[in-house]
Amino acid sequence: MGAYVSATISTTLIQVLGYVELGYLDPFFLIGAVVGWFCSLVIACLVGIPFWIVRKSRRPRAPCQSCGHDLTDCESEVCPKCGRLA
Repeated sequence: MGAYVSATISTTLIQVLGYVELGYLDPFFLIGAVVGWFCSLVIACLVGIPFWIVRKSRRPRAPCQSCGHDLTDCESEVCPKCGRLA
């Protein structure tokens, strides 16, 4: 999401500065905006998907079957959250 915001802000800022300097808007503004959004989407996916995969793989391995509480450090066979047998 941040990549989209930064691409939008930078593209708009460049257009405003160009309007101040030249006196008219660039006719290729829409093309530049779409290309900027697409590039930011690709970069966000290339950076974000590996982090998402790593985060999913580090979840607790032994959850309670009824409530999902993490039982990794629990010594008894009873879940401390719901009271059922693990």
